[in-house]
Amino acid sequence: MGGRPQGFWFRRENVFSSQKYNQKKKKEEGGKEEKKKKKRGKKKKKQKKAPQNKTRPTKKERKKMVEEEKGKEKKKKRKGRKKKEKGKKKKSKKGGHRGGPTKRKKKKTKKQKDKEKKKKKKKQKKKKRKGGKRGGKKKRGKRRGGRKEKKKKGEGGGEKGWVKPVN
Repeated sequence: MGGRPQGFWFRRENVFSSQKYNQKKKKEEGGKEEKKKKKRGKKKKKQKKAPQNKTRPTKKERKKMVEEEKGKEKKKKRKGRKKKEKGKKKKSKKGGHRGGPTKRKKKKTKKQKDKEKKKKKKKQKKKKRKGGKRGGKKKRGKRRGGRKEKKKKGEGGGEKGWVKPVN
């Protein structure tokens, strides 16, 4: 018990708020013991039973319905999938949504874009330095033999106008 001394209600006879105390007193006087009062509060909700299907017709009714339907004209059944004939090409299913991504692409943040730019620039610089495929500046001075002349039709292979590099 939090805070109050044990037997608190039985020590002070001028306090009658305890049910136990009052019951004890009544018993001593020769009265019947009172039944415990039901707790008031939220009632527990009963679980609903699954609804029984009472709309289903009885056996007799069903028989009657079947006989009535026999006299009526039957509705045509929907055709299923067409079977492909042998040797025929399958028609292409063009047009419409073709099962690509339906979600929109997520927008990149500025930080991501800047990072990518930096990476790209670095790669380009490396390429220029290395001078591989399409990379690197081709120096076209006297030392590199100058600009090459275009050949006229009928002339053979080999470079025209190659000058020996001067030191």
